[in-house]
Amino acid sequence: MISYRLKKCEYQDIRPYSVGNDLRGPARRGPCIKEHYLLHFVTSGHGTLENKYGVYKIGPGDMFIIRKGETVTYESSNDDPWYYVYINLDGDIAKVFDTERSVYPTPKNFTTRFEKLLNDRVEEPSIFTALLYELIYNLFEKEDQSADSITAVKNYIRSNYTKRITAESVSVAFGFERSYLYRMFKKKYGLGVKEYIIQTRMEAAEHLLSLGITVRETAANVGYHDEFNFSKAFRKHFGYPPSTIKSRAR
Repeated sequence: MISYRLKKCEYQDIRPYSVGNDLRGPARRGPCIKEHYLLHFVTSGHGTLENKYGVYKIGPGDMFIIRKGETVTYESSNDDPWYYVYINLDGDIAKVFDTERSVYPTPKNFTTRFEKLLNDRVEEPSIFTALLYELIYNLFEKEDQSADSITAVKNYIRSNYTKRITAESVSVAFGFERSYLYRMFKKKYGLGVKEYIIQTRMEAAEHLLSLGITVRETAANVGYHDEFNFSKAFRKHFGYPPSTIKSRAR
């Protein structure tokens, strides 16, 4: 395990204090409060993070944030302990992390470069500051495009509702936390991703049934591989069974 403090940093925007890595067997930290922002970059294994916004499952490629002054608990998996590198920081720009979002996808090659600095025992804070500027640019340039990303999610659903997509698989495909995507999607469209998938499927199903397509074929054409589950979802959505529309179409 590597852990060390950096030389004193004179920058006000971003001030990295210490860096390190950690390979944890079954271990729990917290509840605890950190005096600085703490960024973790997980390269292998799994664990969980719990804060006031929720409980998050963490895995390889995830960056999770512990914000300055917040109470958190984080714990490595018993079966698949995580390995991560981390950095303590503060500064005005670090406040961009003061949002409800706690987990981000780590930008490509970031962790590899970070680990090289650790292994070389680099203590010059400006090197890490440059890396952090790049990280924040990559994360929040994408964040600035979130409105376009949410539109892309909607278009993706409309193009793929015939497949076995779920709210979870859509969030993974776009690199969003499911809870974060839910809030952003509902804010823009008035309903969550799961509800939108169901609505899209039901609208398409209603149209197909009105054309005289069988219930079994309709179910298969709107992403259901079980006629019973489709009929149950249809009745719940419209208040009547799909056979009602089928009979009207005769």
